[in-house]
Amino acid sequence: MVAPLAHVCAAGGSTVANAVSAALHFFAVAQCMMREPWPEQPKIMNESHFDIIVVGGGSAGSLIASRLAELGDVTVLLVEAGPDPPSESMVPAYKDILKSGPYTWNFTSSTDGNSSKALEGGVQHQPRSRMLGGRGSANEMVYTRGFPHDFHTWADIAGPTWDWNAVLPYFKKTQRLTDTTILKNPVLMAYHSVEGEMTVSGSKQTTKDVDTFLNAFNELGFPIVDDMTYPGRFGAGRFLHTIRDGRRDSTATAFISRAGFENRGKLFVLRNSVVTQILIDSNKTAYGVKVSREDESFIYYADFEVVLSAGVFNTPKLLMLSGIGPRNHLEEMGIDVVHEVPVGESLHDQAMVLIFLTADVDLCTLPKAEQHIEMIKYMYNQSGAFSSSDSMGLYMSTDKNSDVTAPDFAIYPVCTPKNFGFRNGCRSIINFQKHICDKLGAINEEKELLSFAVVKLNPVSKGNVKLASNDPKDNPSIYSGTFSDPRDYEGYPEAMRTVYSLVNTTVMKQIGARVVDYDLPDCNGLKVEDDNYFKCIAQNVGTSAWRAGGSVSMGAVLTPRLKVEGMQKLRVADASAMPATVRGNVEAPVIMIAERAFDYINEDMKAASYDFMVYARA
Repeated sequence: MVAPLAHVCAAGGSTVANAVSAALHFFAVAQCMMREPWPEQPKIMNESHFDIIVVGGGSAGSLIASRLAELGDVTVLLVEAGPDPPSESMVPAYKDILKSGPYTWNFTSSTDGNSSKALEGGVQHQPRSRMLGGRGSANEMVYTRGFPHDFHTWADIAGPTWDWNAVLPYFKKTQRLTDTTILKNPVLMAYHSVEGEMTVSGSKQTTKDVDTFLNAFNELGFPIVDDMTYPGRFGAGRFLHTIRDGRRDSTATAFISRAGFENRGKLFVLRNSVVTQILIDSNKTAYGVKVSREDESFIYYADFEVVLSAGVFNTPKLLMLSGIGPRNHLEEMGIDVVHEVPVGESLHDQAMVLIFLTADVDLCTLPKAEQHIEMIKYMYNQSGAFSSSDSMGLYMSTDKNSDVTAPDFAIYPVCTPKNFGFRNGCRSIINFQKHICDKLGAINEEKELLSFAVVKLNPVSKGNVKLASNDPKDNPSIYSGTFSDPRDYEGYPEAMRTVYSLVNTTVMKQIGARVVDYDLPDCNGLKVEDDNYFKCIAQNVGTSAWRAGGSVSMGAVLTPRLKVEGMQKLRVADASAMPATVRGNVEAPVIMIAERAFDYINEDMKAASYDFMVYARA
């Protein structure tokens, strides 16, 4: 991985990073000219009618709105709180620069006094994007689906239509696989498709750091797998990514930008507009939304349905602001109760414990001249180091039963180049205490940092999402629930020892790898051989892996068809609908949920013999 030098194309203009010489100016300008053809901001009269209003233009909302517009007669309003993604979001190597700042909601968790003790104030950062494409415009672009066992659990809660065999076609529907290794393997190809809109690609290049990590894990006895999404075998391997021709691919680029202009007369993509309330009549039927834009208030009507795809934190917030949620909490916030349902009460997330190694030999640091060459290569034809993202990981099981079919832990290694300025991201993204960031930052000034995120994939802890106030401008109150159930510490000692064991492998000894001691006061005096040592580290540095779901889950709030139980014309399609965790990143499962939501909406329109109305829009 190559550290981004700076923003090459600034949002709203063309600037060249200070670190890049004037000779690169031409290439920077050329890159700026390659911006996505986002639709123009529509001019919509107050109290306009649409067939369907989709709230949230993230990974789910962009897909649903575009698919609905493709039906022909359906008029769709897609309301997104943020702007179009900036140009730098399209560069895979720049993935980390948008995890904080103006393109995010800047969500944080509430301190629980028990976990995340080594984080400043015990507060976890929860990066969620505020722009078209949502997290798909700022994540690592890793494509994973979870394992069949995850969806068997979903089916136990939400019904058989969410079992693995039922959801697999929806994963495949969106996918356009280009990985040559998998394309040549008929066993693996049974789980993939080449006909969808979103590109799912493999790595086109090997790198010293990824090769070293793979060899080290293999030396520890973990098999190397060709496809990390294959449900029949797990181990260490390179991930697939949603990268198309060296540029980020997302539902925003695949469905909104590249959809062409033939559906633009039916699809209205309204950006920089915040939905503050769902309009609901006395029969508990949603009929529109209230929107705030440029300090003005607008009302838009949905004649068939309102679809919430605002995300795991904003969807429950909007429901509760609209009077849908737990009675006691709504009354405490001074909100009239429209419908009592346990919104926000089933939040689940995966915990991440970071372990840092350093070494005497560089794995990923490039001399400045080579960095400039890599930038020129990317500007010229979107190739080279800037065209890729974090590439590999390990799935492992701490259960020694021979019939284990799914991992319970993942380990994700990342090489941070020497003198990368790690201290800044340590505070703004991870939120470690100052003394920890100072220590890690000082090491990074002289050496590379090899970080290993150890993630428990099947936690039992639960959290919740509540309103901080009844003001729509306030972010919700998030209790992540990390390690609230002590059973989630189980397995961490073995998984963390796996990382510690890497320094004893041949390939890691060759580079002089060693573990960086956090020097945590709570853990001083505990021996490395003791399980309590690793549990202590987990309790102190453990934080969210940013894979939250379930805040408006099926089986508790939603029907299996994603409708709010007891309400009419109101549906939810995003990570908040997940009834249980999936073992991996949530991006692909969210897109799968969106594909299902579209089918359900389409089926309901046909069953109702809905008469589409055409209204003046401008």
